[in-house]
Amino acid sequence: MMDKIIELLKDNPKIYAWNIMSSKKESYQLFFIKQELDMNRKVSTKEYAINIFTFKEDKKKNKIGHSKFKVYSSMSEDEIKEKALSEENVKKHIEGKEQIKICEYSLNDFYTFPKKTTIKQINKEYAFGSQNIKDAAFIAADALFEADKFDKGYINSSEIFINTDEVRFVDSKGNDFHFTNQNGIIELVTSWNEKNEEIELYKCFEFDHLDTNFIQRQANELLLEASNRIKAIPTPSLNGYKVLLTKEYVKDFFIHLANKAKTDSIYNRMSDFHVSYKLQDNNENVDLITLKLEPTMKNSTKSMPFDKEGIVLKKIVCIENGVVKNLWGSNAKSQYLQKPVYGTYSNYFVNIGTLTNEELVLENYIEIVSLSDFIIDSLTGDFAGEIRLAYMYSKSKEKTMITGGSISGNVYKSINSIRLFNESEQINNFIGPKNILLDNITFNKAK
Repeated sequence: MMDKIIELLKDNPKIYAWNIMSSKKESYQLFFIKQELDMNRKVSTKEYAINIFTFKEDKKKNKIGHSKFKVYSSMSEDEIKEKALSEENVKKHIEGKEQIKICEYSLNDFYTFPKKTTIKQINKEYAFGSQNIKDAAFIAADALFEADKFDKGYINSSEIFINTDEVRFVDSKGNDFHFTNQNGIIELVTSWNEKNEEIELYKCFEFDHLDTNFIQRQANELLLEASNRIKAIPTPSLNGYKVLLTKEYVKDFFIHLANKAKTDSIYNRMSDFHVSYKLQDNNENVDLITLKLEPTMKNSTKSMPFDKEGIVLKKIVCIENGVVKNLWGSNAKSQYLQKPVYGTYSNYFVNIGTLTNEELVLENYIEIVSLSDFIIDSLTGDFAGEIRLAYMYSKSKEKTMITGGSISGNVYKSINSIRLFNESEQINNFIGPKNILLDNITFNKAK
């Protein structure tokens, strides 16, 4: 199929440039109701994400048009032609506009494409060792149910997906890259019954290697969270308390900063970041942030040595000691801003800080365990979330479990007093401080 698509693209005189990202996926899937296997299946799919570029010569400024679509392995040659390679459809798909007249006015300024290059072979071991994906799925299931040992709580349902993805990128410049990845996804719902109350919680997590302790720990944490939710009291009015963000909320906080340094965000006027932009003041009350972007990261499901445009990725420093060092992002937007083209990344590394457990006990703070949602405004940095479960600590070392109410704040109002924990933790494609302590947070009590 790949050869046929390439042939069709090469033979069309209206196409200036093109690239194809193929994905051949095999997935073994288990579906459980409690601990009873309800269904298992093996799924194989293959798709081709195709980008087509047209060129329009203009006396003032040359223009380029872009169309993207997907082809599936079951399509015939005639279906491929009908879907995307006619003149009408090329024009129709430029920048996603449906009307030909509109798309003709939405042509972009010209930009160049990645040159032909070579890529260093990534000797990535299969994530699940000697096990095939079927065996790995059942091993993951056994690990999951090892946590299902409570009298009042249990795993209500779960779904396990063990996947192999063979990726290939080919373009009109002659680039031809390959990469194979394996990953697992588990979705589960837990229930806890106590004090004539039932709490039901959902969690989805990914993993790059078959760590049975990790899988068991994820399920155990969700069950204990449900147990603590029942015991928690409504969130009271709080003054003078700081917030300790944990786990995925730490990850979300820093990915927001990384995205503000994207050329796409800057070009679209969603960010005022620039090289040498100062995020933090250098004072003794703040841990300065250093954020790096990496193509591949051990135990990350998002590792790729190249991006979807065929840009070969390398490690870069995005933010260094609170100052923007490099911008990153798509080929076109980087060129429009006259910045180096680094490409698009999915792995993030943040330095640890100086905050210790000994220092924490001297603070009044709220440790966020779970929020109903954690939304960070991509433009302003405002964030908010409703508290599902949190631990309230006073200087007297008392711990109170609370639920309900909400928190709100702003990334940039908190960043100049931020403290980063002195231990790191990995959450899939993010390695960074285990916790971060924030000031200038607003609490709304439970109604």
